[in-house]
Amino acid sequence: MTFSYSGDPGASDLDALRFLIGDTDSADEQLTDEELSYLLTEHDDSVRHAGLSACRRLIAKYSRYVDQRTGDIDIKYSQRLAHLRGVIADIRQGLVPSVYAGGISKADIESVQEDDDRQGPVFALGMHDYPSDADTSSTGGTGGVV
Repeated sequence: MTFSYSGDPGASDLDALRFLIGDTDSADEQLTDEELSYLLTEHDDSVRHAGLSACRRLIAKYSRYVDQRTGDIDIKYSQRLAHLRGVIADIRQGLVPSVYAGGISKADIESVQEDDDRQGPVFALGMHDYPSDADTSSTGGTGGVV
């Protein structure tokens, strides 16, 4: 089991993931390189999604421990759990999709109309107009009465 962190989150997805979840201290390693690589693979190399999963794994790990007091020494695993939940909230905030409403500006409309590779409109003016009584071809033979 290995632990590596170069200090440059831009160097690799593994370093970016360690930086995101705060697991950058080799003296207090939380997850191994192999575990983090597995999470990256499971989440199609999405650092944020792998980070959420890593934090959930750590919460599952530390949920088994209880706060302890021995003399003047307090060990509070609940603080670690609260911290991990805060990290999850921060990561989720970065995953909020941005809203885009197309067709509002003239430039958007023109760029769509000029795009030769774009699918044409699904709806057209008059596509649901009722046929005359004589035309029964499009109503299944009901003579225009639906």
